[in-house]
Amino acid sequence: MRVPACIALLTALFKEDSITNEMKQLNHDYLTINEVKDYLNISQSKAYELAHRNAFPICRFDGSIRIPKDSFLAWIETRTLLPGGLMPGA
Repeated sequence: MRVPACIALLTALFKEDSITNEMKQLNHDYLTINEVKDYLNISQSKAYELAHRNAFPICRFDGSIRIPKDSFLAWIETRTLLPGGLMPGA
């Protein structure tokens, strides 16, 4: 699995394994709102607010919201702003 550039950059900068450990925990194809909440360190209401935005990737299954993991990680990467001079994936 390809690690998004923003995750690799943060891991290199802070030399912490917590982000890598979170990636290991996301070992299935679809995430719940609670997993998104924990991953982004936001409130549950904010996670639901994200899920109702048009640009946020979700699937609905019998009233349940699921977020495709790969689309979610790509969504994060496209919204990550890096300081000048740093290149994603470098």
